[in-house]
Amino acid sequence: QFFFSQDIDLNNVDISNVDPELIGLLTPEQLEVITKSNQTEFVTEIDNEVIEEEDNAQMVSSLTNNFGYNFLRRSNNRNFSELPIPDNYQVGLNDVFLVVLSGTENKSFRVSVQTDGNIMMPDLGLVPVFGDTLEEVKGKLQALVNESYVGVEIFVSLTKVTPKKISIVGSVNVPGVYLVSPYTTISSALSYSDGVKPNASLRSIKLIKPDGRIIDFDLYDLLIYGSRTKDVVVEAGDTVLVQATDSFIEISGEVNRPGKYEHMEGETLEDIFNFSLGLTGNANSNKITAVYYDTYSRAVKTKEIKDIKLSLENIVSISVFPIGFNEMRDVL
Repeated sequence: QFFFSQDIDLNNVDISNVDPELIGLLTPEQLEVITKSNQTEFVTEIDNEVIEEEDNAQMVSSLTNNFGYNFLRRSNNRNFSELPIPDNYQVGLNDVFLVVLSGTENKSFRVSVQTDGNIMMPDLGLVPVFGDTLEEVKGKLQALVNESYVGVEIFVSLTKVTPKKISIVGSVNVPGVYLVSPYTTISSALSYSDGVKPNASLRSIKLIKPDGRIIDFDLYDLLIYGSRTKDVVVEAGDTVLVQATDSFIEISGEVNRPGKYEHMEGETLEDIFNFSLGLTGNANSNKITAVYYDTYSRAVKTKEIKDIKLSLENIVSISVFPIGFNEMRDVL
């Protein structure tokens, strides 16, 4: 029911070498967005010297078990025909409705959404439904029956929904074109591509519409704060683009959820503490150290942290020690 294109490395894209099946399904606007994204180099500026992404490859490749990555590797239930269809589901072409009339009229029939977006209701004519929600279609058909009959009740349900063809590209394990469930959101779409690569950004995922419009999605909103506000349902022809990053910080020791977290520009140590669910009851808030890159000596050093509003620039990892920890350390 679905197929893969060849692997694509968006950090070095040669369109002529990409599977024509995938390229043929992208609009010119989507191709332009992806191409521009590839032209942006991920760099870190240190004392006016630019260290390019290749110089950080070893550090990035060592990042395993980054926060949120396992969430995207959970297998998707692709047998979506047995899932309940929500009232906010948007009706697509070739979807099939079961309509049952009871009362002074007793009949049942199945109607499918035609290529013009209409369904043909026996004795009632064409009814436009494409793009409407299931709830809107139910209301529309109920109003039509009320106008045409007396003493007739109507029951409407969807018995078949059509999967959507989307593209998933970028820093994912298996880029390609997929047939996905009609209820697939941005976050759930990524499990179709077998998760993401070790340098994938979960905080700057882009949903590119066929007309070139872009919806930015930060997966941390869902994983940490439980918000699905921007985790929208993907539509046929959409492209999900996962970009690469090297902005990771590992936090270990006396925090409730140790791990490696991605940080964005302007975020501070306090944000990393929030991501890790805060300090444990055994944490010594006066004994927190950071491993960082010293731009003056060009060496990796360790320093003690006193300010939770500390900028995360050049910091590699954070350690929170327990109460009573007295070991002497080389801390500057």
